[in-house]
Amino acid sequence: MTTSASRVIERRGAAVEGIHPIHFAVCSDPGAEGSEVRSPWRSCAKPFQLWVALDTLGEPAFVDEAFLAIGASSHSGTDEQVALVRRLLEALGVAERDLGCGRAAPAHEATLYEVLSRGESPAPIHNDCSGKHAFQIAAARKLGAGDYRAVDHPLQQRVLARIAEVAGERPVVATDGCALPTFDLPLTAMARAYYALGRADDPRTRRIRDAMIARPDLISGPGRIDLAVSAAAREPCIAKIGARAVYAVALPARGLAVAVKCTSADEDALAAALPPLLDRIAPGAFAWPDPWPWSVVRSKAGLPVGSRTLE
Repeated sequence: MTTSASRVIERRGAAVEGIHPIHFAVCSDPGAEGSEVRSPWRSCAKPFQLWVALDTLGEPAFVDEAFLAIGASSHSGTDEQVALVRRLLEALGVAERDLGCGRAAPAHEATLYEVLSRGESPAPIHNDCSGKHAFQIAAARKLGAGDYRAVDHPLQQRVLARIAEVAGERPVVATDGCALPTFDLPLTAMARAYYALGRADDPRTRRIRDAMIARPDLISGPGRIDLAVSAAAREPCIAKIGARAVYAVALPARGLAVAVKCTSADEDALAAALPPLLDRIAPGAFAWPDPWPWSVVRSKAGLPVGSRTLE
């Protein structure tokens, strides 16, 4: 695969309203090809951050498939997901008040309305990164005092080393939306890391991979891109979005991984690009619904008024 760039054309009626560049890289044995466009990896890094937390904690026996999935997730803040994070916090011996990810509204709109109707305010536990932070806090305590979010904390140095190992190069470090470090990498390095996740050469990676495949309902949530991609898959699939339109997919049965970035940072355009792009890279791997929701531009009343197409 050598072609590495396309664009999504967004139309409202016959008028062109937006042009969104799409770049991608593909990794299969023995290497990665495609765009060297760089991006902060954002939440696509979560399975590797979780790997370090499990390694540091010594693989607690109570950490089951659901806990692994929520630890690698960008969850939607549904009641089920929040209850699971609370159970995880209790099992890890971490207080909810210790979550350093910041308050965030649930991404699931109906849940947000329920929270507000009860006179409550969104809290850090509703943050899509709260599962990751639960694991990070517990792991950081094993390594000593200090702000677990700081890049010089021993836990974050372990994470940085793990990212460099699976990506094949040391990333540039910045700060994520949840205040933890994020990792700026070229798309080829991101694809290489997800290829390693799909291959799962060690038992810990295998557990994380299998949990992400088995529980896509916990990885994101209703109406979200990750859940829709996983639902369309005809074979085992890991699908993970990062903020500002970065995406990673691993197809373990094919020994294939893909990293995608929409450089306009438009997540609707990214989502519109995924079906034709993935069909080109992995023919037959997906059976997409028709219409794919993100390919249609709709009014606030729900009427179709335009389109997003990969060209």
